[in-house]
Amino acid sequence: MDNNLDIPGFRMDTVSECIEQEYPGHIFEHIQQPVSWARKYIIWEAHCLALAQRARLEVLPVEHALTLVGHTRRRLPHVEEKDLLQAYLDSVVIAKNLAQNRDRIPYPEERVDLLTHTYKDITGTCAHRRYFSTENGRLGVGPLDIKKGDKVCVLYGTRPVYILRETDVTGEWLLIGGAYVYGLMDLTETLKSARGANEVFTIV
Repeated sequence: MDNNLDIPGFRMDTVSECIEQEYPGHIFEHIQQPVSWARKYIIWEAHCLALAQRARLEVLPVEHALTLVGHTRRRLPHVEEKDLLQAYLDSVVIAKNLAQNRDRIPYPEERVDLLTHTYKDITGTCAHRRYFSTENGRLGVGPLDIKKGDKVCVLYGTRPVYILRETDVTGEWLLIGGAYVYGLMDLTETLKSARGANEVFTIV
C-alpha cells in the first residue's frame, strides 16, 4: 500500500520567477541591530518591487503592496486599498531613513496604527516565504523552495492555492506548499475561463 494521495483540482498558472532574497523578519526581532535590519529590508523590498514591475509592467502596481500584506477582503474591511498602499509606502520610507541613520519622520496619528498593522501583515505573509511572479502576470508569496516552472493549483476541499511540482512520473506531483496569490484567493471572483481543466493530482 502506498502513501500517495489523489486530490481533484485544476491548474491556474505557472511560476515564472522567484526572488532569491528571504524576508529579513520583523524589526522587533532585530531591535538590537535596527540599521542592519533596515538595510536588509530595503534590499529585499527592492528585489520584490523589481520583480513586480517586470511581471506587471507598471511603475508601482498596487497589487505588489497588497501581495506583501496578504490582503483579502476579509481583512480590515474598513480600510481601502489606497490606504494599504500608503502604509506600504510609509514602511519603505521609514526603513530607508533608518538604514541611513536619519531622524524618524513623524506620521499623522491616524496612519500610525495602520502602519504598525501593515508591518505585522508583511511579516505574517512573507516570513520564511519567497516572493514570486507567474506567467500570467500574477504576484504571490510561497514556500522557500518554490522555483520556476512550479504550478499554481487549486485543490478541491482545501485552502485556495497550492504550489505543486511535476515529478518524472506522469501524473505524480510533489506538494511544495500553500501560497498567497493576489487575485486568486477568492475563487468566486476568478473567471471560469481562467481555470484549467479538472484533473486528479497524485501527491507523492
